[in-house]
Amino acid sequence: MSDVVDALRHGANDYLVKPVSDLFVIENAIKECVNGTLEESLQFDELESLSYLELNQNLELLAQSEQAAKSVQQQLFPPSRIEYSKAQIDYSLFNTDEVSAHFIDTAMLDDSHIMMYMAHFYPHDNRAAFASVLLKSFVNHKLKRYRNKLSKVITEPYNMLTYLNDRMSKSGLDIYVDMTYVVIDLSSYRVAIAQAGSEFRCYLRNREGLAPLAIADSMQLGVSDWGAPSVQFRTLMPGEQLCVLTNVSEHKLQLLNNEFHGLVHDENIPAGGFIQLTAT
Repeated sequence: MSDVVDALRHGANDYLVKPVSDLFVIENAIKECVNGTLEESLQFDELESLSYLELNQNLELLAQSEQAAKSVQQQLFPPSRIEYSKAQIDYSLFNTDEVSAHFIDTAMLDDSHIMMYMAHFYPHDNRAAFASVLLKSFVNHKLKRYRNKLSKVITEPYNMLTYLNDRMSKSGLDIYVDMTYVVIDLSSYRVAIAQAGSEFRCYLRNREGLAPLAIADSMQLGVSDWGAPSVQFRTLMPGEQLCVLTNVSEHKLQLLNNEFHGLVHDENIPAGGFIQLTAT
């Protein structure tokens, strides 16, 4: 599934699961890709319904096997340092169980925009792995539409969280998500932040330390009668970094000590972690 996610992010139209017993399925998939008929013939909701169906068919084992869930989820995590042309992102996530309740993701949207988010799933069980795949797939869907000049939602944190809440609440997972979603425009160093739930705190970091951003708590994603997310806009000054972290004093100290290790399994450190964006 990590290969599927990466392929879709880089522009793939579809994927097939082997073994394929009927060669007509391959032929039809190729024709739809070449002719571009799939998106023209199906409405948006129908397309997403197909995505749900495929994910449910191919990921049922995650709910039953902890090792399978762990394996799939770990493949979705990026390395501890992600370097872009004008920025870098570093993070540490500490996990006390086989499947992480916390998840991070990031992408270069175009030459001047970077997206990153940090998520927390509740309840914490094998469904967190399933939710990680779903969440990344939903984000990839908007990323693909943005690159095809069909939608700007992925660059708009308020609208992105509204969209993700709708998708998660209809997923049938019965899982709730705390999430902080960030987009930075590197041409102006303007940062837009939207937040749902109360798991995370945002900070501006400089030589003096961490300065908290006043972002109000709001309802978690996955609620049918969900309200609006909290939103904040800032401009990064030279030497400043944007940080998102869980509200654990130990995590804050590790961030200040620049202890970036990616995903770490350690039963002696509270679950959670931090992510830091540095414009270069």
